[in-house]
Amino acid sequence: MTDLLHQARRRALRYWVEDGIPDLYTGILFLLFTGLRFLAQWAERQQQATWMAVGFFGSLAVILLGTLLGRFIIDAIKQRVTYPRTGYVAYAAPSKKERRKQMAFTLLLGLLLTGIVLVHPQPLLPFRLWALHLILFFVALTIAWQMGSPRFLFYSLVILFLATGYHLTWERWSPSTQRLMTYGEITFLVLGVLMTLGGAFTLVRYLKQHPLAEEVS
Repeated sequence: MTDLLHQARRRALRYWVEDGIPDLYTGILFLLFTGLRFLAQWAERQQQATWMAVGFFGSLAVILLGTLLGRFIIDAIKQRVTYPRTGYVAYAAPSKKERRKQMAFTLLLGLLLTGIVLVHPQPLLPFRLWALHLILFFVALTIAWQMGSPRFLFYSLVILFLATGYHLTWERWSPSTQRLMTYGEITFLVLGVLMTLGGAFTLVRYLKQHPLAEEVS
């Protein structure tokens, strides 16, 4: 009986990423974060204090709010796109205690990523590089394992590949490029592009495979 419940839960989790919407949402979130980070850096060079504040605080707001509200936004999109086509698949709702733990973990993860991004001293950059990328790697790997998603396994391997590449070629790069590597702008940009394209491709394929009844008629 326990095995059957576990298998049902795994099927429900796989169903969550089947349409590509979580990939697409996360990819767009990463691209927004990266764009605001680049805006802050451009404004700093141009001595534009207002735009620097917009880029800096905007990027923090995007990553924190986007992480906390992601589940609700994705579910709202699924109610319009996914559930009318293939129905609603769910396992037993988590208890209040479990939901609080999930929320605390999500908030802690967002704050940890924010703290890593805020580290400035040059000697700490290699530490921040590996700390940031290992966190991202294990998050993507956990999602891949829990939801049986080859796409998220691919994303996790991309993160590990980028971190290893940064480390092996570290001395070849200028200090400004090293900061881009360790702040995560390059990695978030690469992941943003890959996840947006992967999510969009998966969603288009999903819509073709599961048209609405009125579309078929």
